[in-house]
Amino acid sequence: MKRVAIFGAGQAGAMVKTWLPGDTELLCFIDNNKEKQGLCMEGCPVLGPEEALRLQPEEILLAMLNREAAQAVRTQLRESGFRGPCVDLEAFRTIQDVRLSALRLQAREIEERNLPGDVAELGVYQGVFAAEINRLFPRRRLWLFDTFEGFHPRDLDMEAEQTGVRKPRKSFADTTVELVRARLPYPEQARFVKGYFPESLQQLEGDEGCFEAMRNLHKVEKNTDKAENSSKAQRPTGTHADLRFALVSLDPDLYAPTLAGLQYFYPRLVPGGRILIHDYTSCQFEGVKKAVDQYCRAQGLFVLPLMDLHGTAVLLKQGVADTSS
Repeated sequence: MKRVAIFGAGQAGAMVKTWLPGDTELLCFIDNNKEKQGLCMEGCPVLGPEEALRLQPEEILLAMLNREAAQAVRTQLRESGFRGPCVDLEAFRTIQDVRLSALRLQAREIEERNLPGDVAELGVYQGVFAAEINRLFPRRRLWLFDTFEGFHPRDLDMEAEQTGVRKPRKSFADTTVELVRARLPYPEQARFVKGYFPESLQQLEGDEGCFEAMRNLHKVEKNTDKAENSSKAQRPTGTHADLRFALVSLDPDLYAPTLAGLQYFYPRLVPGGRILIHDYTSCQFEGVKKAVDQYCRAQGLFVLPLMDLHGTAVLLKQGVADTSS
């Protein structure tokens, strides 16, 4: 059995652990951060480089996305006397994209099953993933929801309340509608809904009744039981209630918009439709999993985690699909 160590006790390291073959023994995680050393992650100890090398790993996997950082760690290990292979994660990522591969497989099945419905993304940023959705569904309307100005202060306040961590206000603010539109292969299919979700939904048809319903979805109850009971009662309402979706990418990063996105989109999925939830197992955005788990417990639903670095999960809506159109 090959004895290995993973350098990097973070999100990438946690996911790399799930990629290890069955004939591999993970000795430890290695990290230069002294605050992490001595902790346990994914059932394995986190050690400093010197202590880890005493375990005599045969191979060290460099779980970091920055090429310069990986090279610096490789040099550090060589200077510390390690002579085994240092496997660079960046080299692996240049020949595969697990999240994009999953999207392509979902799109193929949706088209082969002739499922009706539009496609959408909540949390667009610069439109890289939206462009792939647009490319795979050239004949479907693509709804794109984002502030296009970074995180909203209300969501940041809720994130701090739910997770104890306050994210920077200007994260993901370097984007515009025009930048995203220019990236789309079929921009004529795109419908941009700019603003604070779910209040931005009023733009779809200007229906005040629907706006009020969507605004109420975003009020997070202090009492978990109340929150779960309220989500059970959700039904599509308003003049755009006939909107249905075959695929939704949910990538708003924070607790509040993730919960609001599930509350809006899941009831509007066609049978066989699915939501791709980014950052579900992310160490960086812990509010996402909290929101998803809360919603799924209330609805009696389960997600399927994927193996991409940022921890995507798939939420599939079961039922008999109408494929007659």
